Amino acid sequence: MKRRMIETFILRHFDQTHKTILEINSFNYVNDEVLFQYYDKEVLHLIVFYSKNIFFAECNYEIYDKELLIIIWAFEHWWLELKLTDIFIKMFINHQALISLMKDKELSRHQMHWVQKLTDFNFKIMYQSDKQNIKIDALTC
Repeated sequence: MKRRMIETFILRHFDQTHKTILEINSFNYVNDEVLFQYYDKEVLHLIVFYSKNIFFAECNYEIYDKELLIIIWAFEHWWLELKLTDIFIKMFINHQALISLMKDKELSRHQMHWVQKLTDFNFKIMYQSDKQNIKIDALTC
């Protein structure tokens, strides 16, 4: 068992040639971000995770504004790694409100400013229910 623990990779270094997944979650006063990549045989490996307290004023934002702000923070936090990759980044969130905001609603001035920061990245926001979002929810609780 000791040998298996030593041989097993817990964290990996970021590699821009591998598929990347970014999961984010916002819960009350906490923001969590987890970055994964697929490695050999399509095995998903943890690259890095990050948790940050949200300022009191930001806690009063609408949920789609809060999720959008957290996406901005994630890309700012891992700018170098995510900017280098040419492979499409899948981003999973647990609120459909942001997805509908990006498609249906006219963006406000500050939302448009935030979205402009994301134009350099190749990603798609996808909904993932709380039941499927076990890894990120474990950090939030």
